Amino acid sequence: MTSVRVFIADKLLNHPNIRLMAQAFKLYKNKNHRIFQTYKFGKDVTYNRPPSAVTAELSHVHLVPIEQKGDTSDRFLVYSTGFNDSEAFILLAILEPNAHELSRNTLQMANLADIAEKFRNQF
Repeated sequence: MTSVRVFIADKLLNHPNIRLMAQAFKLYKNKNHRIFQTYKFGKDVTYNRPPSAVTAELSHVHLVPIEQKGDTSDRFLVYSTGFNDSEAFILLAILEPNAHELSRNTLQMANLADIAEKFRNQF
């Protein structure tokens, strides 16, 4: 196993079951996420907009319920990795419902990018 470490952003600490989600995410990232999908996690991709999300290397993984015909949903777990340590992750937000629409909110994404950049500067 690798040395994956998962941190939780302050604004997410009060989300129900976030600690269990963080444990599951750690197990998920300890495996090759391109071929390993759990009952909790589906498609895992980086954001390609807005520019602040790209710079902060924000990503999201689709959460259950996963659509029957694929590995997508309209619930996202938004996260980023350390700048120098790709095994350090920070969970930034759970976007639900309408995660695709919420991801188009430039101000919200910029706020998440700011949190991610502070984390990335430490790791």
